[in-house]
Amino acid sequence: MGRRLSIRAVLTSALASTLVVGAMVVPAEAAGPRPFFQAPFQCGSRVKFGTYPGHGDYEIDMIVGEGTPVLAAAAGRAYRGHSTTGGYQVSILHGNGWRTLYLHLKANTYQFNDGDWVAQGQRVASSGNTGTKTSGPHLHFEQQNQFDGSWRAVHAWFNGRASDITDDARANSYYETSQNGCAPAPPPQALQVSAVHADTVSHTVRTHDGAWDEWGAVESQAGALSDVHGMASAVVNGELHLVAAHGDGISHTIRHANARWEPWRSVETPAGNLPRLTGLTAVATGVDLQVVAVHGDEILHTARYGRTAAWEPWRSVETATGGDLSGVTEVAAASVSNELQLVVVHGAGVSHTVRRISGQWTGWGDVERAAGALGTVTAVTAAGTGADLQIVVVDGDQLKHAARHGSNGGWLAWGNVESQAGSVGGITGVAAASVNNEFQLLVANGDRLSHTVRHVNARWEPWGNVEGEAGNLNPVTSLTATGG
Repeated sequence: MGRRLSIRAVLTSALASTLVVGAMVVPAEAAGPRPFFQAPFQCGSRVKFGTYPGHGDYEIDMIVGEGTPVLAAAAGRAYRGHSTTGGYQVSILHGNGWRTLYLHLKANTYQFNDGDWVAQGQRVASSGNTGTKTSGPHLHFEQQNQFDGSWRAVHAWFNGRASDITDDARANSYYETSQNGCAPAPPPQALQVSAVHADTVSHTVRTHDGAWDEWGAVESQAGALSDVHGMASAVVNGELHLVAAHGDGISHTIRHANARWEPWRSVETPAGNLPRLTGLTAVATGVDLQVVAVHGDEILHTARYGRTAAWEPWRSVETATGGDLSGVTEVAAASVSNELQLVVVHGAGVSHTVRRISGQWTGWGDVERAAGALGTVTAVTAAGTGADLQIVVVDGDQLKHAARHGSNGGWLAWGNVESQAGSVGGITGVAAASVNNEFQLLVANGDRLSHTVRHVNARWEPWGNVEGEAGNLNPVTSLTATGG
């Protein structure tokens, strides 16, 4: 990446359980949803981001000339700092256990008073070359979060996209064009949950601050359906699309931004008839809704195009992948880097495929060979967080999680969700969604609906009781979730 720049330099208390900045002590917080960070430079600035061996995982050196305006990557409370190695510094606390660090700043260029609230895109200082651990003008930048009592740098995101700077095993650099101040930041995403109970379809929302809305009856606006035995959902262009398998039919509705539901419309009329589905899943890719269904022993796919609202005819996934799977019992889809990724539970195990943006399907991959063997899998759910695919399965009486890394296609081995989140037991259904690039999981177990979040630092929150806040549904027979 050219010249080698600063090694790790952070505020004095970067790994402590409290952050000491200026004269103020700020307690640490458990990490919540990631803010919608932007690069810390003016709109349209094209800046070289880099790292090198020994620099520190996820730490970024941003190569800019001395005196370049440095902007807040997200809104928060800003504090001044100084250390021998890092020179003049700024730390911005964004709440929910998130902060950003800005090091090697030019002396006497602070644009705020200690403890001021700064808006995203507000100038906080100028870049410089201060501190002993630097060999040229640049900005050392970190996004950090905290869950278990210590601050740590994590994979940085800018404008909803993961940066190319990960570990420091090798020199690496790329150019990032700042979108800071180009347009208003999108509102934080919410978790949307739909459930079937007593042949009634209900819907609730968990907002970005963790509060749950009361359950609302979908059918009171969309119309009644009988014998609903499967559901799938996705947010497309900011609107919730819900697909329901009922009796021998499949229907679709949309919840608009004003919370009004459209009447149910038949999917089969434009896409083709599929009586009595045994599996259903859906995701959004761009402005299109992608739906995968299990009919008998067939896996079929259709898409609703957002620009025309037209449905594709059902087509065989197995024909497209070049491999048949027998004894299919469960399917789960996720949108990862704007591509459909599909996980299938079948007689011989658990398999995975990808539908590329071009519409071509990859061959089946063996999930168990990559992530570890499983026993009897009775349920599966999936969601994409950034470039990664996250999967949860019910394996016997255990809830297990694995991930497929988008950077190299490698798999993270199965881990036990309940070892961190706590035991639930008696699981009858699961649903997952990506919300603000974090993995949120719902579990139906008997008369209880539980919720947890897997944060970007791989820590699971303890289970929360959904019905304690949203109202009782007893019992839930089908469940779907999506973020947006």
